[in-house]
Amino acid sequence: MSSIKEKDASPQDGDTPMLPVKGFRCSLKLQTIYQLKPLGIRALAKPAKLQQVALPLLNNTDCQRYFVTRMQTFMICAESTLRSESCPIGDSGGPLVCQRNGAWTLAGVVSWGSFTCSPSSPGIYARITALRSWADQTVVAN
Repeated sequence: MSSIKEKDASPQDGDTPMLPVKGFRCSLKLQTIYQLKPLGIRALAKPAKLQQVALPLLNNTDCQRYFVTRMQTFMICAESTLRSESCPIGDSGGPLVCQRNGAWTLAGVVSWGSFTCSPSSPGIYARITALRSWADQTVVAN
């Protein structure tokens, strides 16, 4: 994971996602908001505004059957029934957020998935709560 500073970044609708507090857990129904490209890096068209899609989560044990790479506790696994919904190709670093008590909270960051974007293969996200101390230290240092 790397950090990027953006001076002019602003949410589309005024809702600013928060970083999670220690012990934060979302329900099993999360939503991801990212610039959805129908074919990931193969598509040249970009949407005029951010897109969102609801993605059901898999626990890491169930997710493990899709990948050779061992699932770690700092990973979140989200599945999809449509090819373009969970395909992280070209979307790396995009946010996985959930809404709790009316507030959007950053739960994960697009990390990796199947190169073929198969609807039978979930996408993997870095779990923010597992990386929070690193993020806090990096922000302070920079």
